[in-house]
Amino acid sequence: MRWLIKDWRQYRGLTQAQLADRLGISQATLSRYEAGMIQGIPYVHVLELSHVLDVPTDKLCEKDDADGRGRGGETRQELTHESPP
Repeated sequence: MRWLIKDWRQYRGLTQAQLADRLGISQATLSRYEAGMIQGIPYVHVLELSHVLDVPTDKLCEKDDADGRGRGGETRQELTHESPP
């Protein structure tokens, strides 16, 4: 699974500092979330990310197969109806 937090943050025009402030976490923690250094993101943060970024929770991550495609062979762009650039 790969988190798409950075993609959505940039798509919404937010800096790490702005998003971290809205979530009530440090910019360092947000940076670790985006880099995949923290796999077990607390559910409350996932809900807050969903709210602040205005995206359903299931669109905040993608499940990758070994070839980098989704379980059904989709690319990230095909998985979301509103995809970040």
